[in-house]
Amino acid sequence: MNRRIVLVAVVAIAVAVAIAVTLSSTLASSRKTVYPGYPKIPGSSPHSNPLIPASSPAASVMIPAPSPGGNAINRPRNTLYSKNWSGYTAISTARGAFWQVKSTWIEPSVSCSGSSPWQMESAWVGLDGANSTTVEQLGTYGQCLNGVVSHRAWYEMYPAYQVNLSGTVLPGDHLTAEVNRSGDSYTLTIADSTRHWSHVIHRSGSFKDTSAEAIMEAPYSGGILPLADFHTAHFTRTKINGGARTTIYAVDMVNASNTAYLDTVSSVTSGGAWSAYWHRSR
Repeated sequence: MNRRIVLVAVVAIAVAVAIAVTLSSTLASSRKTVYPGYPKIPGSSPHSNPLIPASSPAASVMIPAPSPGGNAINRPRNTLYSKNWSGYTAISTARGAFWQVKSTWIEPSVSCSGSSPWQMESAWVGLDGANSTTVEQLGTYGQCLNGVVSHRAWYEMYPAYQVNLSGTVLPGDHLTAEVNRSGDSYTLTIADSTRHWSHVIHRSGSFKDTSAEAIMEAPYSGGILPLADFHTAHFTRTKINGGARTTIYAVDMVNASNTAYLDTVSSVTSGGAWSAYWHRSR
């Protein structure tokens, strides 16, 4: 019999029965090189604050996460660090552990800041990618390219190329995305209730399905792109349906040298609501 676990804050859990976890491109010419939904690139917890001499006993103390968000809320033991992901992930050692993930978010506005001519952010839900090299995901992205901001919906079954979807996406739109699996068959659904469009994509394949997540990401294109300034992204009704040996983590994004946070997340409400907070682009 299935049972529902409601998380008010992030806790690491391991269960032996099926569970329903309520975590209450780009350039057209370069479409094949941009990967929103790229698998998670690990990042260490930010250590060795450059302002503290290496000989100091305090040199190994973790840099405090910016407020709001970050491990000050989620606690380090329940937080993973990544160079391209932030958000929430459920991870299992069991193949086929997850069969559904969904969430609703408000498309964030993007500001062009800094010197980089190309900056991106992407909000998505999906299966796999946290502890595997494939993904079954869909969502939206916002980019600042040479000072021009644009938004788009997409899906991806990596390592196949990302596919852009038709339909206008603008800041403030309400998006709902969902991935469902039955055996080796996947149904990916995304809807913009503000613009009144939706897409349903059917695909098949043999994947691990050992993680499920709702993520804000710095997309990958020959390297991790600078994270576009999205200010704050709000997610609600985040839900993951999965099975045995599952652990839930918050994910904070750190820079390449593990010395600063790019993006941190809040704790989760009983209704599956949480927020991601932008801090810096790289």
